[in-house]
This record gives sequence, C-alpha cells and structure tokens, in this order.
Amino acid sequence: YVFLSVDEHDFFERDGDDLYCSMNISFAQAALGDKIDVPTVTDSKSIDIPAGTQSGSFFTLSSEGVASLRSRRKGDLIVRVQVTTPQKLTARQKEILKEFDALSENKNDGMFKKFSTKPKATANGKKGK
Repeated sequence: YVFLSVDEHDFFERDGDDLYCSMNISFAQAALGDKIDVPTVTDSKSIDIPAGTQSGSFFTLSSEGVASLRSRRKGDLIVRVQVTTPQKLTARQKEILKEFDALSENKNDGMFKKFSTKPKATANGKKGK
C-alpha cells in the first residue's frame, strides 16, 4: 500500500481534482469590469471580470486544477472574487462616494420591500397574495 498525504496550501484549497482560491478586487473593478491575473499551480492566467460583478461571484478556469490519478483529466480552478471595501478614504473619495450614492436609484435593490411584505392568511388558513 502507498499512503499519500497532502499538506494545506496558503492560497489554494483542494476538493478532489478541483482547486479553489479567493481574489480581492476593488469596488471600481467590480462595478466597471476589469481583467485580473490569477495565480495557477504552474503560472498565472487572466480572467475577465464583467461590469456589475457581485462579491462572492465564482469564475472557473477549466483544466487548471490537479491532475486526476485515475485519468488524464485535470480539475478546474474556481476563483471566488471578494469586493474589498476601503477602510481609509480621503476627503475627495468620500465626496465622490456621497455623490455616487445620491445618484443611485436602487440603494437596497428592493430587499427591504421583499422582507416587509408578508402574505396575509385568508379565512381558510392558507396564505393569500
């Protein structure tokens, strides 16, 4: 018998033949779109971040994972993007963000409305519209 153990990596997490990693992007990159370089096991690859990307979105780089022991197939590299919020803003940056907020139409994307309107029970005990 041969027993293998795999040490944890600082950047990648493994699940079978697939690798997972997280990349931080700025609010501007998420809102406007950008191209970022992602480290892989052998080098780095570029991925396109489309405009309007939300924090927690996943992007897949096919065949950039670990080679399977039972076939010639390689797993995928799944990249999760996290939008970072700046902790220290200059006065000008605060001014620009306040202006942006004032111009925003849907500040909470209707989440308050979704949670504040409950279906009402009808006489027969079933929920109505």
